[in-house]
Amino acid sequence: MARVRFDEDVPSISRPVGSLDEVKELAGPHLTKAFTRNIASCSEHRDRENRGCDEWESCDRTFRGSRPQLEVVEFIGSGGNVRVMAIPCYAAIKKERNDANKGTSTRVIGGEGSEYTYQGSEKLHLRRDPDCNLCVKGECHLSKDSEFTAVCGTFPAAETHPDLRKFARKIVARTRGSVNRREEARARLLGGEDESDVGTSAAGPTDNPRLGRGPRKA
Repeated sequence: MARVRFDEDVPSISRPVGSLDEVKELAGPHLTKAFTRNIASCSEHRDRENRGCDEWESCDRTFRGSRPQLEVVEFIGSGGNVRVMAIPCYAAIKKERNDANKGTSTRVIGGEGSEYTYQGSEKLHLRRDPDCNLCVKGECHLSKDSEFTAVCGTFPAAETHPDLRKFARKIVARTRGSVNRREEARARLLGGEDESDVGTSAAGPTDNPRLGRGPRKA
């Protein structure tokens, strides 16, 4: 039976999902060119060969070329409003690059694993308050400004990207019952099957220890 091809189905992802090596590893030998051409990574852009990262030329991070990371930034808007947030490095670099033109200020104040505080709002009535007419009507959206503490998480692993997981499920669906299980096994590394499905698969279960975690609120 001829090998199933998926070159034309490889998703187009404009923001880096991981290192160039990670993208190649997920692709395997048959889809490497399609993956590096279509899927952005923490690497230099080369026309028709490697999508890379749009912020590569502006990047001054010490981890440049390894993998994307989350950073904690203090962003001061043109009106003076201050926001502290955890965002991907390429988003932070873009903000830094636009500061001069937009009258804003972006400062990196932490990285993955750093604890930070930020301003936000929380619901005033967590439970229905019988003395609040809005609560009684089920229309209460009253809130108050509060300060929250969070820890900057780790940039998600490449295989957890929604478009790659969708692509992996397509591979599984097309190769189910095929004599060639290589594509199906690789799809499992991308999360192409639910855990319950993996346990009953002919190729056996595959653990995925590289699942990343995003920022979490305290």
